[in-house]
Amino acid sequence: EWGQGFQVDYTSGFTAGTVGFGLDAIALLGVRLDSGGGTNGATATSYGGTVFPSKSNGNAVNDFSSLGVTAKAKISQTELRYGTLMPKLPVISYNDGRLLPQTFEGGQITSNEIKDLTLIGGQIEHVKGRNSSNNEQLSISGANNPVTGEFSNKFRYAGADYKVTKDLLLQYYYGNLEDFYKQHFLGLVHNWSIGPGVLKSDLRYFN
Repeated sequence: EWGQGFQVDYTSGFTAGTVGFGLDAIALLGVRLDSGGGTNGATATSYGGTVFPSKSNGNAVNDFSSLGVTAKAKISQTELRYGTLMPKLPVISYNDGRLLPQTFEGGQITSNEIKDLTLIGGQIEHVKGRNSSNNEQLSISGANNPVTGEFSNKFRYAGADYKVTKDLLLQYYYGNLEDFYKQHFLGLVHNWSIGPGVLKSDLRYFN
């Protein structure tokens, strides 16, 4: 398959006052240049091809697009976001390995009130695939058959990044996809200056 992707990002500042408000947006467009039935990997039980959504006859659509909007509010060093999210965290990370990136729908709060400590928590309710214009409920590989699969609309997560020193970062994150799994993550990142370079240690433990 052959296509061209377009992405436009808009990021606002915050209004003046004790509580600042803002709005972000992302517009996505995928245009098919070459594809056809039998070449795009679509089957009767799949969401579509690997790059483009599919029509009922199995052929890839000519184009697909989506618009995501995120409302945000900030008080002191704490920010609340609700709408389209693209988190990149140890327990949930959007995938941009195709023509257009994956996006999520939900809410997230990030706090930097305490020096060297970042606290993050949120709930994801829907996901928009890399080859889709539609929001879908959440699932895991092997259970996400659109006809007979099982789905959830709640992925809750929380975590903390603590900068012990300028060279040492400690992390803990928790993720829970309702009816599927619970996950714990511990991380340690250390940078050790050696001569003109840096030796980086990145240790990760998942349960």
